[in-house]
Amino acid sequence: MGGGSIPNIPSLNDPALLGVLPTMKLFEWPDEAKDQYALAEPGQNYLVYSQGTGPVRLDLTGFPGRFTPQWIDPRTGKTVSIGEPVHGGTRVEFTPGFHPSALWVKSDQP
Repeated sequence: MGGGSIPNIPSLNDPALLGVLPTMKLFEWPDEAKDQYALAEPGQNYLVYSQGTGPVRLDLTGFPGRFTPQWIDPRTGKTVSIGEPVHGGTRVEFTPGFHPSALWVKSDQP
């Protein structure tokens, strides 16, 4: 497991993400995700950096409610909406459209 820092994402200017980054801490990741690193405020915000080509899986079983996922292209810093929110209380999976990739999943609950 690497350090608790996020990758260098150029021109990141999403004020909501910048506002929650200080609340996130290094997140212990399952062994099968050796090429993925995460910061999290569990139940509220997850920021996952993936160097690989496989899906990003999050276990939200202990956290009911809706979550809004967004991809962040590490090369440009631009966010890309995934579409529909996902529901907590289960495991969710996201397949990136580019590599490397970063995924921000945020709770819709205040």
